[in-house]
Amino acid sequence: MQVQNKLRSMCHFVIDAGNTCVKAAVLVDGMVTDMCRSNSVDADVIRLASSHDVSCGILSSVRELDPAELALIESLPFRMLRLSASLPLPIRIGYSTP
Repeated sequence: MQVQNKLRSMCHFVIDAGNTCVKAAVLVDGMVTDMCRSNSVDADVIRLASSHDVSCGILSSVRELDPAELALIESLPFRMLRLSASLPLPIRIGYSTP
């Protein structure tokens, strides 16, 4: 019997919480495969994440998320990294939020 080597696809989840809407997307091997828009981080956003085998995600927000939104994000079964100006990265980001 010959064993085949199968590489597992990398599946990530991204939330971009803007001032007017929240955009969420599932990326498989770096390509957007599914997405949704909403007025807030709500059940539709969580359902999108839950319908895929996501390994981790990134949250980017230009506004303060309310406690209900944060609770939904924290309920996800994978780690979400919050992208912010204080996140230590090996690159310099020349953008700041007023």
